[in-house]
Amino acid sequence: MVPPHTVTVALEIVSYVGVSLSLLGLVLTILTLLIFKSLRQRDASKFHIQLCLSLIFMLIVFVVGIDRVSVRAGCITVGVLIHYFALVSWMWMGAEAVLMFKKIVVVFSNITIKYLLVLSVICWTLPLLPIIIVLSIKEDYYITFYSNTNDQVGFCFLGHLTVFLTTFLVPVFLILIFNLVMYILILRVLILHTVRKKQRQGKSTMTPSEAVKMILSFTGIMFLLGLTWIFGIFTFISEPGVSYTLQFLFAFFNAFQGFFIFIFFVVLSSDARAAWKSLLCPWSIENKQKTSKCHLSSDKKTMIDKKSDFSDFSKNSSDYSSLPPSLPTPFLPSLSENENRVDATPKSIGDIEFKGARITRRSTRKHTHHIEEVKLDFFDSDTDDYFENDF
Repeated sequence: MVPPHTVTVALEIVSYVGVSLSLLGLVLTILTLLIFKSLRQRDASKFHIQLCLSLIFMLIVFVVGIDRVSVRAGCITVGVLIHYFALVSWMWMGAEAVLMFKKIVVVFSNITIKYLLVLSVICWTLPLLPIIIVLSIKEDYYITFYSNTNDQVGFCFLGHLTVFLTTFLVPVFLILIFNLVMYILILRVLILHTVRKKQRQGKSTMTPSEAVKMILSFTGIMFLLGLTWIFGIFTFISEPGVSYTLQFLFAFFNAFQGFFIFIFFVVLSSDARAAWKSLLCPWSIENKQKTSKCHLSSDKKTMIDKKSDFSDFSKNSSDYSSLPPSLPTPFLPSLSENENRVDATPKSIGDIEFKGARITRRSTRKHTHHIEEVKLDFFDSDTDDYFENDF
């Protein structure tokens, strides 16, 4: 049944404004991921591009022909295309969930060309199955007229409840449940990762900027996996007031989905911003590189001076008290008379090593601890890199 006039106007405004901004955002997202080689080579970019393409096709067909019920053949074509591209976009949302699970939860995984090709074939061909089933039963299922109006008013999509549930809502609901499970697993890993990182840094609470970053990341995952379609499922509630509110929320979040994808994965991405800045404002990058070179030259000169001071110390002194002020004063236990003292000269700054047995054991423990620290840092940096850049 057609909703009240005020609800209809509100839904139309939200839908068309959101779809227009989403089309713009999706096009800019694809351009960003295709133009810059550093972004184009990432696994996540290949998934993002195909998801954005399916959403673009669906939104264009929706804007052009959703209400063209007067032309039977055209309306059926519009309904078929919306049905197809909507299911394709959902398939790619499921693929995005698998990719995030492999990159964030599994961590050590590679996406090969063969894997991507097989996945692309599945995502673009499997949605044809329910469409073929509907067309083989009755083509006019894609033309729906409102029952409480005398005029030929309606929309070009599945209106028969049984057909709509079996060929569209059930597949979407299954992928939605799968994405929701992936979402919970990914959030669990990210929260544990953040807590563990804070414990190693000796911090008990998150800073406001870190909390905002995590909230935005969670919201980005939610839009990428299509979890806002939960509102659409609950629009079947019979109470009109509740149903209309949920319809408005569903229309708002899903009409703006493409725009939100652009905001979260281009505007808020440091790598994407840097890539556009290097293209549009190359002079600012050159100035930054010159400043970095100056800092590197200054640091190199400081290191040379320290090395010179250390060399003078090694040649002219064998006493710790004669270390220059610029070097840290090491604390080492005295060597016993029975230990074979071959050379008491430090070998490197900050990592002084003697050939005494006791000192060697301490160095071994320190080295083992260092390797464990590197392993943990590698896991953290890999997760952060995907979460901040690829995602």
